[in-house]
Amino acid sequence: MSHKSLKRFWRKKNAVIGATLVILVCFIAVFAPLLSPYHYAHGNLNDALLGIGEDSRYLLGTDHCGRDMLSRLLFGARISLLVGLIAQLANTVIGGVLGIVAGFYGRVWDDVIMFLTNATLSIPVLIFALALMALLGPGLHNLFIALGITNWCGTCRLARSKTLSIKEENYVEAAKTIGCSRFRILSKHILPNAIAPILVIGTLGIGDAILIAASLGFLGLGAQPPLPEWGTMLNAGRNYFYNAPWLSVLPGIAILITVLGFNLLGDGLRDLIDPHTKKLTK
Repeated sequence: MSHKSLKRFWRKKNAVIGATLVILVCFIAVFAPLLSPYHYAHGNLNDALLGIGEDSRYLLGTDHCGRDMLSRLLFGARISLLVGLIAQLANTVIGGVLGIVAGFYGRVWDDVIMFLTNATLSIPVLIFALALMALLGPGLHNLFIALGITNWCGTCRLARSKTLSIKEENYVEAAKTIGCSRFRILSKHILPNAIAPILVIGTLGIGDAILIAASLGFLGLGAQPPLPEWGTMLNAGRNYFYNAPWLSVLPGIAILITVLGFNLLGDGLRDLIDPHTKKLTK
């Protein structure tokens, strides 16, 4: 990223807010063991359902098992961020490779990949993930698999569109004229120019992956207790909502902040590489 592009990025308030939130969540996830006053599974039934600030030992109260909510939220950042990053990385790789292959080789490859993409798009991502989790069973590892192969279609369509556009450029035609191999054109010209929008949509997809993972956790199909995944914490707290609303409100706020951060960051990156946006901001 050039110095001028970096200055443009930091002039966008939404992008700065998003980057700040993402850095904060990443910092919490990495240093959760150092920041947490207790282990996430440590609990004392005698201290169950203590409210926020009710006991100086538990800054954000405790859950129904007497576990410190602050510790569980901090460790939950690690799990939710890991799910979002790994799942979206898989989606980005799958969608990017299929889209570039479809756009570059065309013909049968394009027909088959676009048919598969359109068929997958006809099924809502959450429903698709639910069906896979029903087959695979609940658990964190199965959650990685389910989310990693269900949300690649948008990336695929974008990569295909970008590849078709790049193929028409003069430098690609010149490379064909001088006898460059398909692999060289693909690796030296197509991929480097298509990677930026693919990474942007990948950043936007991290928030979606975290949100879908939380939804599956809320339905009992995600990470299983005592792992402090935020969706699972929401599910555990709904039975105590009237007596202990913080059990649901706190993980809900954590999900909101994290998803908002990635969405704002993705929007900022998209505006940075969008030529129409560049013209408007000059």
